Amino acid sequence: MIFDSLKNSALYYPVSPRLEKAFGFIASTDWETMEPGIHELDGKDIYVNVMEPALKKPADAKLEIHDAYIDIQVLIRGEQETFGWSERADLRKPLGEFDAGKDIQFFDDEPQTFYTLRPGQFTILFPEDGHAPMIGEGDVRYNEVFEQVAAANKSKVIYAEKVFSCQECGCREGRQHFCMHRVRDDRNFEVDLDLTGNYQRHNILTAAATVDFLHEETPLTISRRAFLEGTRDAAAITSLAGRWQKLGENPLVVCDTGHNPHGIAYVAEQLKATPHKELYCVIGFVRDKDLAHILPLLPRDAHYIFTQAQTERALPAAELTAKAAIYGLRGETIPEVPAAVAHARELAAADDMVFIGGSTYVVAEAL
Repeated sequence: MIFDSLKNSALYYPVSPRLEKAFGFIASTDWETMEPGIHELDGKDIYVNVMEPALKKPADAKLEIHDAYIDIQVLIRGEQETFGWSERADLRKPLGEFDAGKDIQFFDDEPQTFYTLRPGQFTILFPEDGHAPMIGEGDVRYNEVFEQVAAANKSKVIYAEKVFSCQECGCREGRQHFCMHRVRDDRNFEVDLDLTGNYQRHNILTAAATVDFLHEETPLTISRRAFLEGTRDAAAITSLAGRWQKLGENPLVVCDTGHNPHGIAYVAEQLKATPHKELYCVIGFVRDKDLAHILPLLPRDAHYIFTQAQTERALPAAELTAKAAIYGLRGETIPEVPAAVAHARELAAADDMVFIGGSTYVVAEAL
């Protein structure tokens, strides 16, 4: 794998006789006028595939390999694109056979590392490289729509990730600790947050960008000290509950109110990252949820206890059990949430994990 700036591309011409032609095309092309799709430069030996895909979460991006082609990946629109990478020789979990016609095979292994491509940079991926492209947040295809609507309403669009960057820096005094960077003045500062969950890294970006805008461009005065004190005790001040909230230990019991595909994707990612032996999931949904896009995101190796909250909006537990089975999610049905939670705790050993979620109503009855 090679990762470098386009201005240094000539350094890599000796790697392959076709790289000079490929990089020459990259440098001379007006990409704004290039239609999506495949464009041949030298028959099938050198071709360009212009894509406008939606970015994926790390858990949804699968490592891929090629036998016949070298990949040159360049970001032509947007702020950044993250890649997962692993040595091909270390891949152990194939998702199907190698497709010789498409020169591709996918794997379900965890990437060994991640790196981020920005405008003006490129990465070259060889047959020896397992790579998972197109990881990130948002979809630049929709930005134009946001900006048109904002202009029509005389509003301003702020992309938080352009104003600030944020890295998780462990924990401090029982709180998540983030290292923040403000782009416009190259200023670094640190933030503590008493809300848990990996997705809070994205929420703290949005909060910081919002407070920064209000402070700089409106009559409101919100000091840095007020912001830092507010984030430090956000859950305590607001009594916010149910966001990756720990309810017990030995076994670990956690609840989260994520209830749509986006939220459940984060939950699934966090479940995968949390150490445990066996996983027991107490799950219930309301009737109007898009289960066809939610249930496939949940781990198949968990034992499920399907339940329903005491609201007329709740999907009956028996109906949820049947729908979940279509996606390989199996377990048992206990309609009452408190009884379902109690049963999960009884089943779980000290080194297991119990997760409660799928609906704000379910979490509320479990608290």
